[in-house]
Amino acid sequence: MRSTFTSLLLVTMWCATDVSAHCEIPCGIYGDDARFASIFEDIETIQKAMTQIEKLSDSLSDINQLTRWVNNKESHANHVQEVVTQYFMTQRVKLPVISDN
Repeated sequence: MRSTFTSLLLVTMWCATDVSAHCEIPCGIYGDDARFASIFEDIETIQKAMTQIEKLSDSLSDINQLTRWVNNKESHANHVQEVVTQYFMTQRVKLPVISDN
């Protein structure tokens, strides 16, 4: 499952490298490269967290550490979702104009 998730995310990111987006208010401060770098850092953290979760799940001796890794993984996954929806989709997905005709 982990390799499927990673592969899907990497393919999505690779295919999206030609996208050029701006922030919601076109200010010119942020760039796509910074967003992709941030997402890739999140992906690496998620992968490390998943590895640690698997190790700690074998012997529930340190349930607190397991919980911290799960929370950390979820936090980074939420960050990826937020960046994709707030930064990229807001700029690229426009609602159709509905006319009364």
